[in-house]
Amino acid sequence: MNRNDFKEVYKDNLVLYGFAVKHLLEEDEEYQISSNLMDITQRNSAESDSVYLIRIYDDFSGTQEIVTFAGSEKIFKNKKFSLKSITIPRAKYFMFEYSDNFENSKEMYIKCYDFLEINNISLESNFEFEKIYFNSGKKEIYFPIGKVNVAGVKSIDITTFLKNSKF
Repeated sequence: MNRNDFKEVYKDNLVLYGFAVKHLLEEDEEYQISSNLMDITQRNSAESDSVYLIRIYDDFSGTQEIVTFAGSEKIFKNKKFSLKSITIPRAKYFMFEYSDNFENSKEMYIKCYDFLEINNISLESNFEFEKIYFNSGKKEIYFPIGKVNVAGVKSIDITTFLKNSKF
C-alpha cells in the first residue's frame, strides 16, 4: 500500500439515519455487531444503494467501549430499534477504495493503519467510517484529516441489541 492508494477528498456534512450500539471493540468480532447492524440497515433501507458503518472511540485499544453506528442517507423504519441520526462532519478525509473480492475489512483496516503510521500521519479524530455499496461490492474507508469529532450519538447497550437482533 502506498500514498497513491489513498485519495484526499472533501466531504460536506452528511446526515445518516440508523442504529448505534455501545460495546467493547473485541465484542464486535465475537458477536458480529458490525455485520448485524449493516444487515438490519440494508434490509430496512430498500431505497438506499449503500450503507455506512461508523466507529466512534476514545481509545481504539479494545479496552474501552466504542460506539458502532450503521445507517443510510435515507430515513427508514424498524420495529425493534428506534432510528437515530448522526452527522459526519464536513472535513477533508483520506479515502481508500477496495472491493469485496479484494480482502476483508479487518485486513484492510490493519493495512491502512500501518500505512498511516509508517508515513507519520496521526489521526486526531474520534471516528472513521466506511461506505459499502450493495450492488457493486465496492467499499470506501474514510479517515478524517485533522481534529474533527462526532458527538452526541445516542446508542443502545450491547445486551439490548443482542436480545433484539436475532434473525
